[in-house]
Amino acid sequence: MCRSVRKPSRSIRQYVLVSVGDPHERDLQSLQDLDGEDWGDPDDPVVAPTSLIERCLRLRRMPIGSLSTDDLRLLLHQNVGAVFLVPLALALLEGPRLDYEDETVGDGIDADDEEDLVWALWSLPDTYWSAHSEDFTRFEPWIEMVRPSSGPLVDFARRLGQRQAHWDDQVELS
Repeated sequence: MCRSVRKPSRSIRQYVLVSVGDPHERDLQSLQDLDGEDWGDPDDPVVAPTSLIERCLRLRRMPIGSLSTDDLRLLLHQNVGAVFLVPLALALLEGPRLDYEDETVGDGIDADDEEDLVWALWSLPDTYWSAHSEDFTRFEPWIEMVRPSSGPLVDFARRLGQRQAHWDDQVELS
């Protein structure tokens, strides 16, 4: 049986432990708590003139353990809280998959959520990946999913590969 209806996003709560530490503390904290910045009241039309800004401000105030994969995708596309959310997104990608055809209930993400998260990660600026090469290394297996032949992240991947090859050559020479 093939279902074309998109399943609701699940909470990322179980991945908080894997990615950012003690679930009793971290999954109860919001991005606002973690980065110590208050970006303003989402109900203030001057601060949040669009529904997208309002939603991002509201999500920044939610505990990260209660964010859905859709919330995570939105925040990453807007480059909001990437330093805290990329490890969570990568843990989701590395975790179990859901197969709705076998009617198994469990934690994990489905193929649609996986693709959405990959695109959200792909949209992050080169500066993020340059500063967080360990995250980039974890993300590399999914780059093929988006298969672009050019762009800032592809260029960055090539530079990173060239640097690694140069380093390997230097180690062999010594």
